[in-house]
Amino acid sequence: MIYFICSKPHQQPVIEEMIQSITINSTITFDDEFSGTIYSSTEDIQSLELLCQHLQTEGTFTLTMLHSINYPKLSHAVLHFQNQQYPGSFHHILELFIIAMNQQNKAILNEFVNFYINLPKDHLELVKEYSKTDNIILTANNLYVHRNTVTNRLHQFEKLTQLDLKDNNLRMLLRLIDIYINNVHDAQDTYYK
Repeated sequence: MIYFICSKPHQQPVIEEMIQSITINSTITFDDEFSGTIYSSTEDIQSLELLCQHLQTEGTFTLTMLHSINYPKLSHAVLHFQNQQYPGSFHHILELFIIAMNQQNKAILNEFVNFYINLPKDHLELVKEYSKTDNIILTANNLYVHRNTVTNRLHQFEKLTQLDLKDNNLRMLLRLIDIYINNVHDAQDTYYK
């Protein structure tokens, strides 16, 4: 999913025409006169990235695009942060998590923490282990469960959350959020209490 913000209002027909001309089988929805969501395949990401760069140098308006996950609250918060910091850019949500960590932006980091702690707890340990190993058999061995159990729970997790665990960037994002929560966020909560 690609979330976007346009620098000028009421550009929907122009944006729709541009997106349709450079992508394959994509659909676009608009939330308001400035923003919307593009549903397209991963093959189209490079074309969308080039479109952002082209509009930034030669367009009458810019598009700030975020390659994100199907969690609108988190994605919209991160997109607005990105639009303030880097208008007209194309970023992956993983990159913006790292930027927010470096800047110690509590508001954005809290959105990531809230997203993570609301994931299904019964599957989270398995997903964390799978994110480390990227291997079902190793995950099963490390957790002392059968590999079919691991496979079934990963599929259940993907179905419940609409997250694609085959995506390396997503697994890295989950891993970094877990590290942040366990090493930084919890330490800060303890320190400030």
